[in-house]
Amino acid sequence: MFWEPGAFQGYIILVFLLYLKEWKQFWTTYKKECIILSVALLTTFSTTGYLVFCCYIIYILFVSKINKLIKVSFLLILLIACTYAYSNIDFLGEKIEEQYENAQDLSAGDVSWTRMGALMIDIQHIKKHPMIGNGFVMTSRYGVLGNKMHGSGNGFTGAINMFGIPCILIYLILVYRNLNFTNLQKIFFVSIIIILLNGEFFLNYPLFWGLIFINIPQNTFALKRNQ
Repeated sequence: MFWEPGAFQGYIILVFLLYLKEWKQFWTTYKKECIILSVALLTTFSTTGYLVFCCYIIYILFVSKINKLIKVSFLLILLIACTYAYSNIDFLGEKIEEQYENAQDLSAGDVSWTRMGALMIDIQHIKKHPMIGNGFVMTSRYGVLGNKMHGSGNGFTGAINMFGIPCILIYLILVYRNLNFTNLQKIFFVSIIIILLNGEFFLNYPLFWGLIFINIPQNTFALKRNQ
């Protein structure tokens, strides 16, 4: 169903995000499904997926009403686990540091196949038409590099490069306003969407655009019980 694990993790994370307001009931009602989705996400070996899932767990611990001592203990264990993973798993720490170093070494006319490298290239071209973007055609987006950039890109800056800053800003504002969440939940939701977009070109496909139209009920589980 999915063209690569990096895309798969984005759709898995969306499930957790759409139940963000009722995460406790979500876990209670769909415990088996939550475990399956979590394992599926971990088996994608996606750098972005791991980072976002870690952010999600930290958020849940932050907003949960468990004992403070238990909360701090969990956070310390998570911090140690994240530090170990970053230092020892090659698609986390090593990959991130390597991409960062390569992006810093880019010069005019260079092509990069990494997310960070594509971000640097996108920024150069966004400056040409920041308000209206450079369109969908690769040569209009990247000039002479267009024929070499197929299959590469950063989903967030790449979308800005195509549509312009106002369009993507309006998209994020509409996602924020459409959510029946608290302000904190909305900010977290939109922040995770931005991180996910940096990992994959989700705005090339309809589901993430559909977030500005999806009407999430105030109480999903109450609605389910009444059906």
